[in-house]
Amino acid sequence: MRGPVRQVAPSPYLIDHLPVINAQFAAFVAADGYRTRWFWTEAGWRFFQDNALAAPNYWNGPHWNAPDLPVTGISWREARA
Repeated sequence: MRGPVRQVAPSPYLIDHLPVINAQFAAFVAADGYRTRWFWTEAGWRFFQDNALAAPNYWNGPHWNAPDLPVTGISWREARA
């Protein structure tokens, strides 16, 4: 039996105990979060501009956009913003 190729120690990170739901993320969208440079890192802003983002993927999809469902279709750059 083979063991791991190598062991990796992940760097510290934060994670919430509850998902962000669409109703909460809607506040970011409504506050022009997708058009306000201040919210984004430099790499995130370039990603935003390169992909012409206006809202998360599936934001208008009836199976994914109920207010009490976790927000889906966002990149980690969007989540960070």
